[in-house]
Amino acid sequence: MSDGTPTRRDDETGDDARTRPAADGDSGSSTPAERSTPESNAPADAAAAAAPDGRTKRVRPVRVWDLLLSIVLLLLLVGVAITGALVGSLFALNAPSCVNGSCDLFDVGLGIAIWGPIVVGVLGLAATVILLALRRRAFWVPLVGIALVAVVVFVGGAISFAAGSSF
Repeated sequence: MSDGTPTRRDDETGDDARTRPAADGDSGSSTPAERSTPESNAPADAAAAAAPDGRTKRVRPVRVWDLLLSIVLLLLLVGVAITGALVGSLFALNAPSCVNGSCDLFDVGLGIAIWGPIVVGVLGLAATVILLALRRRAFWVPLVGIALVAVVVFVGGAISFAAGSSF
């Protein structure tokens, strides 16, 4: 205040911008060490953290909808990846007779159809967890993973059918 009355911060209400007159018996004089406590220097926002160079760095908030949707889609991705691996293993029923040793291409197609969905599922799981830890949007990663599982199973099946056909 400009009338010369000693003032102190009104910490009880949390309003840091306003001040009130000092109470009786409180002279209002404090040493600079008392005024510069770590609590008074801390940022008002709990989501702000100090960077090494002294600037405050904003931490992204957790998006609950993204977290829940990502978990549901990750469970769906794991289910689709397991189902894709099982469907890929059914392509072994189209095994050629391999009389002349030409089963290499069939084995490649079968390997892609069986192991491809598992690899895509694990990579999708890892990428989603990393994005969630960085507090970025992550729900799209399992969706892309589900589409990639379908593509990988189709490509592996097409290769094994082309190698196993007797045309």
